[in-house]
Amino acid sequence: MAGGGLAAIVFLSIMVTSSGIVMGVTPLIAEAVGAEQNHRIPQIARQGLWLSVLVAIPTMILTGHLDRWMSQTGQAEITIQLADTYLDIMLWGLFPAIGFAALRATVAALSQARPVMVIVVIGTMFNIVGNYVLGFGKFGFPRLELAGLAIASVIALWGMFLALALYVLLNSKLKNYRIFSRSASSSSQVLRELIWVGAPIGLFSGLEIGFYLVITFGWERWELKPWPRIKLCFKRSSLSSWFRWAFLTPQRFESGSGLDSAIYSAFSKQPG
Repeated sequence: MAGGGLAAIVFLSIMVTSSGIVMGVTPLIAEAVGAEQNHRIPQIARQGLWLSVLVAIPTMILTGHLDRWMSQTGQAEITIQLADTYLDIMLWGLFPAIGFAALRATVAALSQARPVMVIVVIGTMFNIVGNYVLGFGKFGFPRLELAGLAIASVIALWGMFLALALYVLLNSKLKNYRIFSRSASSSSQVLRELIWVGAPIGLFSGLEIGFYLVITFGWERWELKPWPRIKLCFKRSSLSSWFRWAFLTPQRFESGSGLDSAIYSAFSKQPG
């Protein structure tokens, strides 16, 4: 339980921060729509995907070596081993998670967000069932525990990313932008704009969940045992947040960040 909770909050902190960096796609595309600069839309969307790759590579490397850092935080060795098992698998879900955020930001800016909700619901249900089957060894599958939870989550993340990419390719309105076409021009200036807009979003997203991360690692090191009731309250609130982020992570993009994207889109279209 401790290893799973620790691994979940660490992974979510990394994923939320990384995904926030690509959220600059929404206001930039919305601004291009408002200014009737349709030639910029595929540029921004394409650079958003490239930015997803550029962000995913170092975060995957970081996630794969977090056991060395966790060993310096006073955590029990068995807890670190369990968390490391989970993170070593979950790191393969970072790119689809970040890429999904970039594509979701694109379709939201183009007023095509409803299919995202459908993909999110199906992906989440698959994730929950997969966690149950692989984590507890049901229907003839081996009991993989934390590793099973991680495998199911990675499959769900890849499935949602590929499903949304397929929708962008096949939708009659979106395929005209030729986002995945090799002929779509690239622009380093657009990439810099995305980083300039998205970096603050990623920073504040990281700070939002980073509070739980700091407190999670700080209980033992800071010896906060004199406040058992406060610790219990924190554990309950963090468990609630962990459930929302771990099982309903895409919904967070569709509801919380989805509302943010709608606001970005509405306001960005006005100056255009």
